[in-house]
Amino acid sequence: MESEEIGTVGVGEATIPTLVTFHRLLDINEQEYMAAVQGTVKLGISFENWKDVGHRYIHSFGISGKDHWSAGFQNFWLRGRREGLASEYSDYCIELQAAPRTASRTCRATT
Repeated sequence: MESEEIGTVGVGEATIPTLVTFHRLLDINEQEYMAAVQGTVKLGISFENWKDVGHRYIHSFGISGKDHWSAGFQNFWLRGRREGLASEYSDYCIELQAAPRTASRTCRATT
């Protein structure tokens, strides 16, 4: 959230997904909160020039795939890759798919 007294820092001015849990604990209505602070949902963090110049890595705040009681999704994905059945890991995370499509939009507050 912006403040008249505190200037823009530009880094770390967002919350992480655990804020949703915090709001639930305090019985705060998420939709009303977001409207009141004119907030947006933060899908992840983009790291530009991550490995090389021009390379971009997005650390999403979403869940990739669906775990099974016997193993985490990544285990099934790795086997699927070995057998030529699974696509890129990022294809299984909706937040990661949405992030590049919304990256050009700016907002006053993120959550």
